[in-house]
Amino acid sequence: MGLDGCEGQALNGFPSNNECEHAICIDCLDKMLAECETNGSPPICPNILCHQSYAIDSIIALKAFFPQRAKYFEHFALENQSYFLIKDDSISKSEISPDFTVSSRRMEVKCELQGPDESNQTTVIFDQKGNVADFIREMRRALKLLPLDKVYGYYIRREDDKSMEKSDDQKPEELVVDAKSVNRSISELNLTSDSIVIIDTSGIVQMKKI
Repeated sequence: MGLDGCEGQALNGFPSNNECEHAICIDCLDKMLAECETNGSPPICPNILCHQSYAIDSIIALKAFFPQRAKYFEHFALENQSYFLIKDDSISKSEISPDFTVSSRRMEVKCELQGPDESNQTTVIFDQKGNVADFIREMRRALKLLPLDKVYGYYIRREDDKSMEKSDDQKPEELVVDAKSVNRSISELNLTSDSIVIIDTSGIVQMKKI
């Protein structure tokens, strides 16, 4: 269960993503949220030996359970449902000019899958004049992500300047995926051989930028 001495009735189906194996009652969750709200931190498992961070789906459920704490949940980016925009049944046509050469259009991009249990890195070969939607499809194919596998965000880590010191709280640049951005040319992302595109399937919630 949650807190020491708890005898409450555990909620069925929570946490939503099976982040941990601790069944939690509504009272323990309420006490945990009160403490997290005071500390300005994301929700965690109330069990003192666990304290596993809850993923986005579980936090969305908590938001529904505790409407009185709506102001607290406004601090978290819970609106990212953009993975529904990318469908696998349509692929854009590429324009081929008379002076086309493979070397002039070929680009290699390092991609890294960050999942709840493991990480995986690969290199994706893509057309420099392709669009973001097709690039995302190709990344998912290369990383063996199924059409219904949830992706909670795409991020770009740029490592062009090796001399720059990285702070611990430095975050990768978000690759916005919406109905407009998916039609952008991949060249607009300014990806280099040192860039890494991160695909987040862990669902760890992000704090909103103030």
